[in-house]
Amino acid sequence: SHNLMPLLILERTMVVIETGEKLYSPWAFVFAHFIEMGSIAFIANTLYISVMWAFGQIGWAYFHLVFLQLTLAWFVMDSMASAIAALARTVDTAQAIGLPPILISIMFSGLMVNKKSNSPMRVLCNVSPLYWVNEMMAWDLYGHDPEAWASLNFMFGFEKPDRLVGLTLIFGQAAVFRALQVFGLTYLNRVQK
Repeated sequence: SHNLMPLLILERTMVVIETGEKLYSPWAFVFAHFIEMGSIAFIANTLYISVMWAFGQIGWAYFHLVFLQLTLAWFVMDSMASAIAALARTVDTAQAIGLPPILISIMFSGLMVNKKSNSPMRVLCNVSPLYWVNEMMAWDLYGHDPEAWASLNFMFGFEKPDRLVGLTLIFGQAAVFRALQVFGLTYLNRVQK
């Protein structure tokens, strides 16, 4: 999604003009755009994940679990990128603004900074959607193996995830980012007639 910001900003200009003419609402655009681009991204991600999984020669027993978690990660990160593209004035600004949230999400995904880290910032793992995705994925893959799970707990601080909390956080953040996208399309970066 970060690579698509120039396209999103170009598209935003048309959306601002068309919503200004009351051809449709910003929510209708966000929904239609998500269905259209989400379908394309879903197909592309499915192909990408399937090819990588096949090359890994892991076996297909856990593929559906990993695929679901990676799709959740894409869902919230796409929402974040779309909100940033709608809020920023230019492509350069969008990419500059977009990089820190993406890097922070990656940093607090549990692989660099985790709940066992000495950093006082480790509490951000609790709100990082990528941390929740990684923890749920790790539990799905290794929760049944006490030795493997103990290693993951020791290295990354993973605990048995509370799926309701994780999914609420992921979908809640995605909803907030989509609302920010509508706010940006409605009130910011208006095209002068």
